Amino acid sequence: MAWDTELLTKLKTEASLRQKQRLRASSQSGSEGMPAAQARIGSILRSERNLHRGARMLRFHELQQNPVSVTCRDENRATYTVVAMRLREGIVKMTCQCQRYSQEGWCRHCLAVFSDCEVFESKKHREAFEQLVGRTHLEHAATKLTKALDDFAGAYRKMKAVRPSDVDRGQLRKFAEQAYRASKSADELAMALEKFIREAEARGRGSDEKCIMDLPAVIAS
Repeated sequence: MAWDTELLTKLKTEASLRQKQRLRASSQSGSEGMPAAQARIGSILRSERNLHRGARMLRFHELQQNPVSVTCRDENRATYTVVAMRLREGIVKMTCQCQRYSQEGWCRHCLAVFSDCEVFESKKHREAFEQLVGRTHLEHAATKLTKALDDFAGAYRKMKAVRPSDVDRGQLRKFAEQAYRASKSADELAMALEKFIREAEARGRGSDEKCIMDLPAVIAS
């Protein structure tokens, strides 16, 4: 109906005008259009990002605390202590008291200290850990392993979602495609895990290897 068309056009025009007004208001003088609390948070985050970009690996003698111990809890509320110790040449050795670490050479507690701020007792405690591991090969390996775990979990979910319910060519092809991607993701996860275990055990680090200072700053984010 003509009446419906005219009304719809009018509503779209009004919505577009309101959107332009909001954009204009928010763009004036930076954060004037934002609530004060939101503006302060944005300023803090920008400052932290700028500080992080210029961060460097602290030298052995510059560390305020070494080693650093962190107490973690598992799903059963049992507590385990993760210990990170900086050695010479930017090498960091990491251990955990849990059974999985003693058997496999790694555990999720070791990854939690890189991603979960809640495991630290205070801001000073967290900063001591970040100073110790920041821009080291172990931190880089932990970042790669965390990403590989997330990628594999996503690929595995997609593969399960298209699992064939019958012997159907279309279903089988979709499943084969996702299974191939999951397989590649699993290979990358295995390599990332092997790298993390080697770094945590502080072995296989030669003096001729590339210094962590030459690695891109983005790996520390």
